[in-house]
Amino acid sequence: MEPFYFRKPPKSLFGIYHPPQGIETHNIGVVLCYPLGQEYIRSYRAFLQLAKLLSSNGFHVLRFDFCGCGESEGDCNQGSVSQWLTDISTAVDELKGGCEVSHICLVGLRLGATLSLIARSEITVVKGVILWDPIVKGKKYLKELKNLHQRWLEGSFPKTQIKLKDKKCYEILGFPFTGSLTEELENLDILKLRQKPADNILLIDSTKNDNSNLLNEDLNSIGIHL
Repeated sequence: MEPFYFRKPPKSLFGIYHPPQGIETHNIGVVLCYPLGQEYIRSYRAFLQLAKLLSSNGFHVLRFDFCGCGESEGDCNQGSVSQWLTDISTAVDELKGGCEVSHICLVGLRLGATLSLIARSEITVVKGVILWDPIVKGKKYLKELKNLHQRWLEGSFPKTQIKLKDKKCYEILGFPFTGSLTEELENLDILKLRQKPADNILLIDSTKNDNSNLLNEDLNSIGIHL
């Protein structure tokens, strides 16, 4: 593993490069896109193990933190959907330029999956996208987070809001959500994509609940199949 920073300050991104191992090396790079907030924390080890697995099978792998997240520069209240889409493009350029791979695959979990799908429409070098439990509609996603936060507060936790310059900012599970970020997330809806974002798309639905069939039907409408 090779940790490093890329892109110029004050928005430098922290990344970890996993070089290909084993006998056969593929001319394919894989960029891993984390989810947001508590989901980032809970999925960190899974992404590490996935990166090691892909690397051991001969792939160039880059996992990175979005601006304002993890070890990347920027305060956590400075994150935005538009900035994170730019971050994905920057990460793709970094891996492609540094390793001289011919093709890139994006692998994203939850919000990271949704951002990967949207970013793919503007990055031609990306030939495939793996969507791991993607966020389909941002409004529903925010509602789920708020409900989870309220359940988390029940009991001994004080019901206070984080104090920031942005009066519309509030806290969800320990992370600030500014008014501008909330608005961007509410406008996210991958079903509004007018065409299939990529020829090679793999959807992974690990929820195994009553909403699984609805998710498949929704994504089938834009050419994404389980």
